[in-house]
Amino acid sequence: MKFIKIFIFSLITIISIFSFFNLAQADFTVTSSMAEQIKGQIQVGAEYGAGMTGKADPRRMVENIITILLGLVGTIFMVYLVAGGYWYITSQGEEERQKKALKTIQATIIGLVIVLAAYSITIYVGSKVKEAVVLEIEATK
Repeated sequence: MKFIKIFIFSLITIISIFSFFNLAQADFTVTSSMAEQIKGQIQVGAEYGAGMTGKADPRRMVENIITILLGLVGTIFMVYLVAGGYWYITSQGEEERQKKALKTIQATIIGLVIVLAAYSITIYVGSKVKEAVVLEIEATK
């Protein structure tokens, strides 16, 4: 009886999971030549693009660089946090190793808080820069 309940529950779960998938089917009919398809893709890319056309605003570039650097520093702090946890777990009761691990964890948490605060400030200042750029562009029109 228990096996039948588990089997029915599993079957219902599997059916309900896979019934919601909308399977995309590719259209294999070729309506144009390869050159025409490439030309069409280039036109779409030129129209929508990736925001890489035109002059880059140096203020936005600085914001992006700061954001990337803060992300890297945050990643380094996370590695130190994991290392401190590992050192604490493997200290096996040795007081000196436990103190070293706890100091590492505390310093890492303080560093992460500082990085998150800096990241928040960067996002806030970046939003204000975007507003200023939009206002500047609208004023020149």
